Amino acid sequence: MSNTTLPSAFINRLKGTLTAITVIGFLILVGYAFWETFQAETTKPNLNPAYTYVSSGISSLIGGYYAQVFTDKSPNEATDESLLFSNAKALTDSTTTTNSSGSRTYIFLAEFAIAAYAFVGVASIVVWISKPDLVADPIKGTATTFTGLAFPMVRGYINQSR
Repeated sequence: MSNTTLPSAFINRLKGTLTAITVIGFLILVGYAFWETFQAETTKPNLNPAYTYVSSGISSLIGGYYAQVFTDKSPNEATDESLLFSNAKALTDSTTTTNSSGSRTYIFLAEFAIAAYAFVGVASIVVWISKPDLVADPIKGTATTFTGLAFPMVRGYINQSR
């Protein structure tokens, strides 16, 4: 019986693909909730409860992962890089089997995922505050998840050594 493993390049592509699918799926799910909210004029959109659970779950998954990556830093990691680039590299390194932080594709994917999550999180909070009676439940879930996870992300971002 042979003991073989998949090549790390294949695993890295698979992880990158799954990351992209998760972030794009999150954007589509929450985007639809935004669409329904902005179409509502007198009553809150009535979306399927499963839709709400899945979008909230993906939001929690992404946010929790980023919070963990941003706060799990070695205190001896002093570099001349910006904090955003440093966090993008940390996210890249944690989503690949090898240290691939030099790969432009992985850095772009990490920066896109961070920016997308932050944009949707802030937008969810703003929309919920501006339309409290008409906002769809997935937006409320994303706003509360983002708010709860933003604190450790910001703390980890600020407390990094330079």
